[in-house]
Amino acid sequence: MSADLHTTNTLLGIMAAVSVIEVLMVIAAGIALWTMYKRVLAVSDRAMALADRVVSQDLPPVIARVNAILDDVKDVSAVVKHDSEWINSAVRSTVDRIETATGHVRSTVGAKTRWASAAFRGLRFALSALASSRH
Repeated sequence: MSADLHTTNTLLGIMAAVSVIEVLMVIAAGIALWTMYKRVLAVSDRAMALADRVVSQDLPPVIARVNAILDDVKDVSAVVKHDSEWINSAVRSTVDRIETATGHVRSTVGAKTRWASAAFRGLRFALSALASSRH
């Protein structure tokens, strides 16, 4: 048998061509990844610049307005608290006065009612005694 290297050389040539193609694909993938990295870096730089602008220019007026609103709410709630305490004390005072007055009226009316009741009972007894003496 004679040594025929033609098939071996063909296979080695195919393997070399495939290796070259693989190297070219790895280089192309590296270039694509590099450009994507640059784009992502540029987008992140723009996002950071936008965030810095929002924090430095847009946010302070909003914070100041919110603080002013919260101060107004604090003032209003203090006034409402003071007024509700005043109203509460006024209502308590009025209720105490009404209870005192009704207690006084009850005691006065109660004494007069007892006197009137006794007078009517006495009159009824006298009338019934007169009616029974006539029979």
